[in-house]
Amino acid sequence: MIRALPVLILLWVAPAFGYQMYLEPVARVRAERVLLRDVARLEGGGPGDQVLLGKISEPYYLSREELQTTVKEKPEAIFGPGVWVVPLTKKLTSIEVLDQLKLAIRRLPGGDDFLSKHTLKVASELETSSGSAMVFRLPARASQLSAGRRIISADMIVPDNGKDRTLMRQQIDVEIAKRVRVPVAARDLRRGETIKAGDFRLVTRELTTDNERFASENPVGQRVLSDVEEGKTLHSSEVQHFPTVRRGQSLTLVHQTPGIVLKCRSTALQDGEPGGRIDVRIVLPSGQKSDIRKADVVDEKTAVLAR
Repeated sequence: MIRALPVLILLWVAPAFGYQMYLEPVARVRAERVLLRDVARLEGGGPGDQVLLGKISEPYYLSREELQTTVKEKPEAIFGPGVWVVPLTKKLTSIEVLDQLKLAIRRLPGGDDFLSKHTLKVASELETSSGSAMVFRLPARASQLSAGRRIISADMIVPDNGKDRTLMRQQIDVEIAKRVRVPVAARDLRRGETIKAGDFRLVTRELTTDNERFASENPVGQRVLSDVEEGKTLHSSEVQHFPTVRRGQSLTLVHQTPGIVLKCRSTALQDGEPGGRIDVRIVLPSGQKSDIRKADVVDEKTAVLAR
């Protein structure tokens, strides 16, 4: 006879544990509704799809206390004091970003002068929301901005307990071009020629680098060191200034008195230009040195003894 043994079946029921909520410092949302999973990381389940806020247009601070009363299924623990909810409901076009950037530069010392000499181009757009300010991270002075391609940070700022709080940092791509007037050859210039007034014209160029070096805006009297074709920009390496009178060269020195004009040889002791006054030494027929005198330069061969 087979006896049936009683079978004891034990049912084990796992105890129920609550979920934990870890709040994000800043939650950026683009949807019309703010869900619990948008503002916190949930561990152990939790009602992530619960709607916390409807459509908002400005940054909103959601405290831990408010969350505790809003969430239907209470968490076991909430970590973090609260979360800034940032609705990215607005977009600044590149033109609007450029206008705001220029306004920020204008507030810097030397800002107006900088903008009068430079052209700025912005290709970036910015996301933002109402009730927040956009702050560009710029140097202390406008003169510290230089030509070229620059990446500038733009921070979304809101007041928080008497201080500014950065909710979001974005970057914009800015091209800065310096407007300069440069001399351009009005005809073919040959090596060794001395530039005259009609040999060049001034044009305005926008340069995105400070590395190029151009001849001065008035290169009259400078000598061309290499051939320059008509329409080409004159660089500083292509011209050189030679004074009309060079130190050590021989000059005809003229001494004028009423009814008498005397001429003699002299040696220039300084470089000089027409109309300028230089030191000269008269060359005596005997070859002896004479005193140093002052003379006014007339041209490259002649000077008049100063009275």
